[in-house]
Amino acid sequence: MAITRSVAELLARASSRERVAPADARSGAVFERIVVGPDCYFVKHLGFASDWVMRVTGDDVCRQYLIWQAGIMDRFPDCIDHAVVAMDLAGAGDDAVLTIVMRDVGGFLVPPGDAVVPADQHIGFISHMAALSSAFWGWDDQIGLTTMAQRIRFFAPDNIAAELTAAEVPIAIAAAAEGWSALPGRSPMLSQLARLVHDRPEVITGPLSVTPRTFLAGDWKMGNLGTHPDGRTILLD
Repeated sequence: MAITRSVAELLARASSRERVAPADARSGAVFERIVVGPDCYFVKHLGFASDWVMRVTGDDVCRQYLIWQAGIMDRFPDCIDHAVVAMDLAGAGDDAVLTIVMRDVGGFLVPPGDAVVPADQHIGFISHMAALSSAFWGWDDQIGLTTMAQRIRFFAPDNIAAELTAAEVPIAIAAAAEGWSALPGRSPMLSQLARLVHDRPEVITGPLSVTPRTFLAGDWKMGNLGTHPDGRTILLD
């Protein structure tokens, strides 16, 4: 099958479009399943205004699109399937919406729930994560991706404060706020240390800056992972 890399063309040719709600989705993105001829695709729409993960990580430039444009995903090792066939960015600034079209690989993903992942599959995930890291060993970000300081401050109290005012507070944000409230009573020392790191992330990022670097792709949670019959790892984001 020839890959069409135009989002507009794929959506225009769709014979059906169905809104879906993945069990593991938490960020506020909108998802669809579409059918184009004999092929099924999974579509994700996200933007700064609707996606709290983008907001707390300071992603107002749609970093996934930057990665796609830079051809970085084409350099993934053969053991990784990102499933993306097209991306398109509409609008600008906080109103921009990124649309990602992926092959529908849902049948190969880790099922929702708490079942133990088979040992061979787990080993495959770890090995292929290592292969991806090795492929980009020494990589230096020149396109403006998530910095280490932004990662460290992901759930910093001041960083999540605005999200706590939402009509429907995301589960992860609510849990983080509850944790911050409970932490001083559980461990005053850890509470002080955590706040120090969030206020001054350079105490961590400084020493790390002289260590080897690589490109970290995607969110390696079970809801984004799967395994093809040939053993390749599916890594969605």
